Amino acid sequence: MRGFLVKTVFAMLLVTLSGCQSRPSLRKLPILAPATAPIMPLQRVFLASHTSTSLRVEFEDQRPGPERYYYPGLSEPHHWRDAVSMVPMEAFDPAIEDFIRGRFDSGGVVPQRDIQEIRIQLTSFQVVYDQRKDTEGVFLARHSNWQAGKDREDIERQERDDQRRAEAEEERRKKRDDAIRYGDGNSYSESLSGSLLAPVVGAIAQGLFIELPRWAMRREKTYILTEPTEQQTPTFITDGKVEGLNFQISATITTLDSDGRKSRFPVEVVQHRSVDGGKLLQPQVTQLVEESMKEFCDRIAE
Repeated sequence: MRGFLVKTVFAMLLVTLSGCQSRPSLRKLPILAPATAPIMPLQRVFLASHTSTSLRVEFEDQRPGPERYYYPGLSEPHHWRDAVSMVPMEAFDPAIEDFIRGRFDSGGVVPQRDIQEIRIQLTSFQVVYDQRKDTEGVFLARHSNWQAGKDREDIERQERDDQRRAEAEEERRKKRDDAIRYGDGNSYSESLSGSLLAPVVGAIAQGLFIELPRWAMRREKTYILTEPTEQQTPTFITDGKVEGLNFQISATITTLDSDGRKSRFPVEVVQHRSVDGGKLLQPQVTQLVEESMKEFCDRIAE
């Protein structure tokens, strides 16, 4: 009796688990040191010494701490809210500050007035690759397939149950007809009570010990769907971003003219570019950064 109860509970547990979606997979969002980020080679720049040029370019990094890390993001479909990666400024070679100095030293940018010094207080630098839309699409496609498989399994199970009940009813009716035909009322009563109980007992025994565990394990193996997880990526990375490559640089610029006059003004450049899946990603990133940084330097010189 005890063995019967143990098997019954085990079988019912399998059925319960098989009918549920699995809990979210709580994979921790990786936040890595800048040195682990892939190197992004920029165009080589000319750097002159401050003694050989009248224009001095000073650079002050005031980025918030979280922007100084590498966020590779997550790629699993149920983590689609975290399918966002960000490389820090430290990943670029030459360094961003050297790239800016090189633009002025090489004459690529000529200030419209006589400026002796430019001080750049960098407050934000983000290069973000957003894949949330595509990854969510993969998740929704899998969910649709999962639901279709689950519905198909439920229909097949219902059909088996209907067939089992029909066979039991046919067996009961046959025994009743045989009892009436041979005039054995007592046998009919006994066969009636037996036929009523037999399908129930048989279904329980067969279902619990043979069919249900196999059905449960098959369903658990085939139609498990992991629920989507909540976003772990810091919102400063995802806010305002769209599918593809996103670039943003913000800084406060202070210039000193030859006559001693100071000017202070903000400069911000925000760019977006779709990703060409048929090309390597790295050259597309560096091209976006180079073009955006050139625009940044041009706006300083206005």
